[in-house]
Amino acid sequence: MAEGAVKLHAVVRADVGGFSLDVELTASAGRTVAVLGPNGAGKTTLLRALAGLLPLSAGRVVLGETVLDDPAAGVFVPPEQRPIGVVFQDYLLFPHLSAIENVAFGLRSRGMGRNQAHARAGEWLERVGLSQSASSRPAELSGGQAQRVALARALVSDPALLLLDEAAGGARRRHPGRGPPRPPPPLGLLRRRARVGDPRPLEAAALADGLVVVEDGRVVQTGPLEELTARPRSVYVAGLAGTNLLRGQATGSEIVLAGNPGGRVTTASPATGEVLAVVPPQAVALSRQRHEGSPRNVWAGRVDGIERIGDRARVRVVGPLTLVAEVTVASVHDLGLGEDSEVWMSVKATEISVYPA
Repeated sequence: MAEGAVKLHAVVRADVGGFSLDVELTASAGRTVAVLGPNGAGKTTLLRALAGLLPLSAGRVVLGETVLDDPAAGVFVPPEQRPIGVVFQDYLLFPHLSAIENVAFGLRSRGMGRNQAHARAGEWLERVGLSQSASSRPAELSGGQAQRVALARALVSDPALLLLDEAAGGARRRHPGRGPPRPPPPLGLLRRRARVGDPRPLEAAALADGLVVVEDGRVVQTGPLEELTARPRSVYVAGLAGTNLLRGQATGSEIVLAGNPGGRVTTASPATGEVLAVVPPQAVALSRQRHEGSPRNVWAGRVDGIERIGDRARVRVVGPLTLVAEVTVASVHDLGLGEDSEVWMSVKATEISVYPA
């Protein structure tokens, strides 16, 4: 990164009611960071703190060479004075203003003349493909159009940091980039909400340069998408990646599973101490009878859910060990699988990846 380039370094400690947030993150100029986490993880609290809408109880937020928040030093820059653009999940457009007036609002509030502000707002509406809707009010716009107006409003002031709530990611991806040359894009943070077992947030976050996963107000994992999907460090991350994650105590090639003293997994990678083990769903074989031969990793269970994805099916099996298996739809039919069907699972030791917890 060039000397003097904008960089965000934030140590955010905040308390809201009984919830405590303690997150540290860094992002370099021109890079995009996707913040992932389940509902209630602290993503909204983090974005509000960065934007100055929620004061820190402790920590420090520095953008470039400017300290925006430092409770210990008595520093707090008000939201309207921060070089930050925010696109809220609900867009929060002014209903009585036209699209161009919404986009120009921030510029006008900073003292820019009406003609100049509207000219710049018009440029950004053209960039997001809405120049023909400049005179339309929010009630006359579709959801996608309102989203793009909100994005243009956040970008028109050339912010150093752009904060996008979850719904804004699509608008940013659809940004056609037309119009006159602009300065390099601002450092950006994308917030993404996700459900366990739903890989779509990670697919969307593939556009980000790095990921930060927050759970219960704490960072549980950071890194590029490939690292998170290959070596998830929590059940939530494994669910996003669409894989199975086990935790336990390893002695040689055997892992005694945490919280399941009777549960054991045999691997081809000897290890010692607390480990995590990834079991790809494609590696889980299903049958209605106990597998022949002497495989070490065999467990009985019952089908708890079946989800079809094209010609494949993800089958959740619960029992002494709960795993998701991915098989063909034809296999589901041939095995006669349905809710509460009794099945046997088997996994080859060589299919299991093991790494330190």
